[in-house]
Amino acid sequence: MACAIAAIETAFYAALAPLLPTFRDQLGLSKAQVGLLAAMYAIGLCFAAIPVGLFTSTFGVKTAALAGLLGLAGTSIAFGFVPLYWELLLTRAVQGAAGALCWTAGIAWLIEMTPQTRRSEMIGLFSGASAAGAVLGPALGGAAALIGRAEAFAGVAGFASLVALAAARIPHGSPSVWQPLAEIRRAHASLEMWGGQWLVGLPGLLLSTVGVLAPLRLHRLGVGSVGIAVTYLIAASLGIVTRPAVGRWADRSGRTAAIRLLLAACIAVTVVVPAIGERWVAAACVVLAVWTYGQLWGPTMASMSQEYERAGVAQAVGFSVMNLTVGVAILTGSLVAGEIAQVAGDPTAYAMAIAACLTTIVAISMRRRGSRQVEFGSRTNSGCS
Repeated sequence: MACAIAAIETAFYAALAPLLPTFRDQLGLSKAQVGLLAAMYAIGLCFAAIPVGLFTSTFGVKTAALAGLLGLAGTSIAFGFVPLYWELLLTRAVQGAAGALCWTAGIAWLIEMTPQTRRSEMIGLFSGASAAGAVLGPALGGAAALIGRAEAFAGVAGFASLVALAAARIPHGSPSVWQPLAEIRRAHASLEMWGGQWLVGLPGLLLSTVGVLAPLRLHRLGVGSVGIAVTYLIAASLGIVTRPAVGRWADRSGRTAAIRLLLAACIAVTVVVPAIGERWVAAACVVLAVWTYGQLWGPTMASMSQEYERAGVAQAVGFSVMNLTVGVAILTGSLVAGEIAQVAGDPTAYAMAIAACLTTIVAISMRRRGSRQVEFGSRTNSGCS
């Protein structure tokens, strides 16, 4: 059920891309207006992230999931019928808020039923389902362009309603817990918590960097629009299959060690992506980069989930904050990578991404070494006593 929720939410997010040229021609939109329309889902998601977490922890994950699915269904129908630009903007923003509710409730519901030793695997499964939604979304948008926006989105709204009906029949749901804002602020007072948020956001920065720069480079190398779409389709499809397995490996081998190894792999693929000049080899490198970046979310989110549990923060609130972190990271990465590439070239933008990964590896290693020294000192003092 959580995977179905994840796939539906991401499909709604990804469905807009094929429709943007149609909106531009029908409504006479500028590039800036098209960009704002594309960003409204993420904007609605970011603004709703914290309220959504509080709502989910207060009323329970099952109630929140049902509200999010019905919200997506309602806004889907509205998006299929509204004719004016400002109405599309408003509908898309509300859709983003409903998507935030679905995502937070779905993953919190899953994690609350999962032992700590399998959380990376389950988050990998959930993010793999999100990748499946990213594959289905453009197909939904393409269907809307062919058979009509109202018909396509009404059909998907019906499917979301069926999933909500199925979710309503599941008896499990976490008890409602009021989460004071002071307790949430206190939990985020530590540097370790902010370091964990950086780890959660880093894949978003990397993915948005390659998402902005790689398609333009592939186009310069002679890869057409269909080839670029297939490149990302293959990357998403690989993520569906492998993210649960990588998460299982991280649970068994240790999440910190897995994160360091994955970051090293991120550095390697980021070095290769701008260096290859043969178009299909370059496309294969982009697939490898997108696949590698996405693997980080399983162990990083599982580690943060455990930290929030120790701090007494509800899982729903913790994942809503992580959702906000990822959204801000993706928006920031898209803007910063494009600006840096415009001013100093693509290699400089990729070098910044490499520097972020390398700095993170060093910080993790220093923190681990410091923890060992503290543990050794405590054991020595105990022996002397």
